[in-house]
Amino acid sequence: MEETVLELAKATELTTAELLACVEQGAKAKNPKEVWDLLYEDTDATYESLADEAQLLHIQYPVLQAIGNLYLNKQISFQQF
Repeated sequence: MEETVLELAKATELTTAELLACVEQGAKAKNPKEVWDLLYEDTDATYESLADEAQLLHIQYPVLQAIGNLYLNKQISFQQF
């Protein structure tokens, strides 16, 4: 799971909600345009609306754990907007 998250994070800058959505939709590391098109098929969607719509389900725990592990190991970082 960590490899998947790391590949997506390397492909383009993503928020945690965007990473969850990518993994949930089965996205693979692609070029940034393909990742953004997958995430924002609905033109009204934003990173904030993705976060608002995200529901924590037990199937997302491995993704959140992978994100946390990568962050703690300083393999990914997050910036404030």
